[in-house]
Amino acid sequence: MGDAIGASGLPREAIFVIAKIGNPNIALDKIERSVAASVAALARVPDVMPLHWPVPEPRQGTWSALKRMARAGDLCAIGVSNFMAAHLRELLSGAGMVPAVNQTEVTPFLHQRSVRDLCAAGGVAVSACSPPTKGRRLDHPL
Repeated sequence: MGDAIGASGLPREAIFVIAKIGNPNIALDKIERSVAASVAALARVPDVMPLHWPVPEPRQGTWSALKRMARAGDLCAIGVSNFMAAHLRELLSGAGMVPAVNQTEVTPFLHQRSVRDLCAAGGVAVSACSPPTKGRRLDHPL
């Protein structure tokens, strides 16, 4: 992707890039290397770097590491993905830095109103991240 972006000739602000931190890398001893690998592969700092899943154990520690990197200017913005209301409340209650985005499934068949309402109240943008029902209902009239 980094090569394609570079070859496009488009200015940096013309392409918004989100690079997720995958589940195997949501650990304190892997998070900085994961971010560095994404930056190297993209040849740019992603506009948003969300945690892919609310992995239980290192969640707060990993979020703290991301906040440090964002404050240091190593990341433009940080976010989360697939966080439900309870996970968001946990981060928002003492985060010190609100996730820029919660990338989650929102379809005509899965509204997640409580998650979207909590995001709106907390200043967290919602980004839908899945084709409707993972492609199983693409021919549905909705």
